[in-house]
Amino acid sequence: MQEFIKKNYKVILALSSFLIVIFIGIYINLLTTELNASDINFIEAVKKLNLWNILLIFSLFLYLYQIRLSKLPYHSIIEKKKQIIEDILKAASMSLIYPNLNLHIRAVITICDYQKSIRRTEYAYNIEADPERTAIFPIDFGVTGEALMKRAAVARHLTRTHKAAYPENVKDVIAEPLKCVLAVPIFDPRDERSPILGILAFDSFENITTVGFSNRESYKIAQMWADLISKIITIEE
Repeated sequence: MQEFIKKNYKVILALSSFLIVIFIGIYINLLTTELNASDINFIEAVKKLNLWNILLIFSLFLYLYQIRLSKLPYHSIIEKKKQIIEDILKAASMSLIYPNLNLHIRAVITICDYQKSIRRTEYAYNIEADPERTAIFPIDFGVTGEALMKRAAVARHLTRTHKAAYPENVKDVIAEPLKCVLAVPIFDPRDERSPILGILAFDSFENITTVGFSNRESYKIAQMWADLISKIITIEE
């Protein structure tokens, strides 16, 4: 049913608009007739219409439904944008570890909220079973926070006890086996000097030398993907 509505929402909008006009027209005609026929005020005339008031109620319902229906294209664009970005994250991850495609790698995009001083996970690849899926971080937290502050790519090896140094509210949203992170800033393509939009981070349960995060070519590849993603993120809905 939902798919049918999405495909035919323009027809449904047009039909509902037509019905609103018809119902309101009939109602106004009935109300005017009642007011002219009797020496009564507006409220009394409405009461005398009895069940005919359903026309007004139904018209209001249709109008509210139109508002909801008109938002469908907006939500559809958001869904498509999310799918495109997550497909790009998969391709980006594969490009970093190629030809060793059996290596573990994840990709996470956190978007900055400067008013709350946090970054929130918005897009990801290969974190379905991991706590970062719905994570919220302090804006300057960890390797990703370092990339944000420096406005440049940063790669770090993580020790076995890396979680011990994290704030209590962050420890539970970091996967235990994590061993390395490569993070790059997502610049605003409209003005790269403006505040960073977010951070694209690749991480792995493998050693940093195994996945090759620490070489300059990886920095360049990761930043190229981030620059591409920035252009999609900033598309107006």
